[in-house]
Amino acid sequence: QGMGPQSGESPEDAEQGEAERKAMEATAAAIEKAFREDQLLQAFQDQISMDFTDEGLRIQIQDKAAQVLFDSGSARLKPYTLSILKEIATELGKLPNHVVIGGHTDSLQYAGQEYTNWELSGQRASAARRVLESSGLRSGQVRRVTGYADTVPLEGKDPKDAQNRRISIVVLSSATDRAEAERHKRKGTRPGLAGGKQE
Repeated sequence: QGMGPQSGESPEDAEQGEAERKAMEATAAAIEKAFREDQLLQAFQDQISMDFTDEGLRIQIQDKAAQVLFDSGSARLKPYTLSILKEIATELGKLPNHVVIGGHTDSLQYAGQEYTNWELSGQRASAARRVLESSGLRSGQVRRVTGYADTVPLEGKDPKDAQNRRISIVVLSSATDRAEAERHKRKGTRPGLAGGKQE
């Protein structure tokens, strides 16, 4: 699923894409192995999901009732969330690909208007970025940080469902990266400033 051959792609590009896909699959397998074998991380296996989209390898870390990622209504990471992100950063830092980070909330709203799920999701994505960058991601590897609030619920989930509270990390394929760069070049903007809430 995702990352298939692109129309008009040269054999060299197709070969590179295949090699890149294999490298990402190996990274996903290494992350799965770490969460399976590490005693601390074993408890969080069911909160991590990985799949391939048209953009690249997507890793999602979801809230669970007894194991939320952040303090309630805050961008303060729980100690075990730091451990989860550090393990993921160790593996992603070995790849040459850029990474985009997204923060997502459920649709439950705050009583006041000053602080909303837009602020919360953006601050949570930035908190995750800081940990990832200090734990293994290379300088400049993060391409974009976006707060999505409740606009992208998990497939099949009620927008109010707590599992929608999550951090998404997408490892961009080279083809996606090139297409983004070309699009922003035409618009005269830098990729890191595209869309959503940029921190």
